[in-house]
Amino acid sequence: MNFFKEFSPFQKGFFVFFLIASIIAFFIPVITGTGTWATIFEFSSIIGIISTISGIFTSIYQAKASIKCYFWWTLNTVTYAIVAWYGQLYGQVIQNIIFILPLIVIGFIDWRRNLQENHSEEIEIKRFKAKHWIITIIFVIVGWILYAWFLKSLPYLLEHGFKLILAPDKEYILDSLTTVFTIYAVFLTSRRYMEQWYFWILSNLGIVLFIESMIKNGFTVSDFSGALVWLQYGIIAFYGFYNWNKIYKKHKK
Repeated sequence: MNFFKEFSPFQKGFFVFFLIASIIAFFIPVITGTGTWATIFEFSSIIGIISTISGIFTSIYQAKASIKCYFWWTLNTVTYAIVAWYGQLYGQVIQNIIFILPLIVIGFIDWRRNLQENHSEEIEIKRFKAKHWIITIIFVIVGWILYAWFLKSLPYLLEHGFKLILAPDKEYILDSLTTVFTIYAVFLTSRRYMEQWYFWILSNLGIVLFIESMIKNGFTVSDFSGALVWLQYGIIAFYGFYNWNKIYKKHKK
């Protein structure tokens, strides 16, 4: 429990709440009778709970600007990719393994080098200049167009290239935008820019689709886990911005 002592009161509350909520979500199928002990302890379910818990650790350590986040982030990314593969969410597999995982490795190297150069336990946080916003706008627009085309074409590519049948993404425009925001947020994190948190907040636009689905189909037991994920990442995005800004001002002084 030594790791728990280094958390602030808010971080302790965040950790305890989402850990307990995630464990409850894991056992809900048995509690409600919609699943059995055998199904919840299947390989994919075990990987899923590991992904969920590692995501909680990732959120806290990233918001703390601690390099420890990269161990948990790697575990979270790999396990989530496995869960996505079992769920036939091939776009999510590609996003996590092809784009996010390499950026995590690059980020760990950059953060460790920065800590060694400054002989400090805290990374040096950077802020955008005007040129960075210009580059960002261009990247987001171009990336959005290209990834939207890719998602729209993915069922065709998988069917003719790998004989895999994948249903078309009905929301490929919004999905591609949130994906670009997410990938860019990971990149900015690796480069230690505080503006990453703007893009983590924007990447949660996918909650629009989640709410729309609940309105159409009603709130189900399976939606509980999804709601927890959106709540967790939504809260930590705003808290991360607050905490990184506080660290930045402290170093600036």
